[in-house]
Amino acid sequence: MRFNQKAHLITEARYQAWYDLAIQTAGLTDLERAILAAVVAYYQRLAERGYAGLLSYERVADATGWPDVESIKAAVRHLVELGLVAVVRGSGARRNEYLLALPKRTIAALSAAAADDYAPPF
Repeated sequence: MRFNQKAHLITEARYQAWYDLAIQTAGLTDLERAILAAVVAYYQRLAERGYAGLLSYERVADATGWPDVESIKAAVRHLVELGLVAVVRGSGARRNEYLLALPKRTIAALSAAAADDYAPPF
């Protein structure tokens, strides 16, 4: 698995929250934002239907409307470097699997903010 070790995988219940945070990452290109949207849409379909064919670079290209698969590959590599996506490499007929992630520093900041907002119930 290609995975930035400074990242944390996201659970199913947090897909939309992941997307809302991920697209705010500084320096993302329009293509990278479109890839994030395609990945979250895939997982939402998977959660609703129980099945959604695995994403490939070609399917991401179709979903984003971006014709250049090499640009898709470069953008995915950048998203992995940023800790926003993890990739389980496919082999043979098995396609790559994309997992949602956030940098651990972002998770820590969110946890600290949630703790600061906590007020005793009395």
